[in-house]
Amino acid sequence: MRNEFIDRMKLRGVVFHEGLSEQEITRLRLVYGITFPQELLEFLRSALPVSKGFYHWRDFEEQNVQYIKAVMDRPFQDLYELAEEVDWSPAWGDEPPENERGTYVRKMLGTAPALIPIYGHRYVSAIDQSTSPVFSIHGTDVICYGENLESYLEIEFGDKRQSDICFGSVSNVPFWSGLLG
Repeated sequence: MRNEFIDRMKLRGVVFHEGLSEQEITRLRLVYGITFPQELLEFLRSALPVSKGFYHWRDFEEQNVQYIKAVMDRPFQDLYELAEEVDWSPAWGDEPPENERGTYVRKMLGTAPALIPIYGHRYVSAIDQSTSPVFSIHGTDVICYGENLESYLEIEFGDKRQSDICFGSVSNVPFWSGLLG
């Protein structure tokens, strides 16, 4: 991530600590069982946001680890419980009968990529790709909040509007992109 962009975030009140070391990143992969997308890795290596709403990736105390794991699991739990209310995506194939839709959604959810929380209820998929869309997930309400990490941070911290997202350039994430509608 460009230094001038981090400087703009600092002007917006975001507090940063020194970026994560390779040893810390390796430990994060082991503790959380996730793969970080390249764009997020570069950001966290350059500077670690620690303001309210961000996640404290450097803190390996049990309480913080459990908290982050719960945040990572929350979208899965919510969608599992509310599977019957999920709108079927044509990207998932032929829609099953309404009384079976929840079963199909739960099955797909079981193979969906893990999610990494960035800020509040904004997530990026744990897929090793150069850029990934950022999803805002609250219950069954899933929207794209940035075509990539930098776009998302510009939107979140007031340099860009969510309506300015170039939706045609948003990369597909198995299962999660289907929820965008």
